Amino acid sequence: MVHLQEATTCDVASTIDSCMKEHNTSLALARERIKAQLLEESWKDINEEWLKPDRDQPKELLERIFNLARTMEFIYKGDVYNNNHAIKETINSLFVESFTNI
Repeated sequence: MVHLQEATTCDVASTIDSCMKEHNTSLALARERIKAQLLEESWKDINEEWLKPDRDQPKELLERIFNLARTMEFIYKGDVYNNNHAIKETINSLFVESFTNI
């Protein structure tokens, strides 16, 4: 688990540790809170900003920010960040194998 790997490095507190301390909850409740509430709220905010007709930022800038957010969610979801062989296989199938089949 990512949380256990982060705890052994002692570099910085993980998001789960911070949530546990802030809300005085267990590990399981902190994970559920982050997964269900914080991620959902963040995506709602992102989508709301994207759909605003009178936004201050150019659409091109927001598009790049949103693409980065989607990419980071994909990379970090399922502990792919720490098990990089899975992301390596995905990148290989998207970019290397797709061009060799042409």
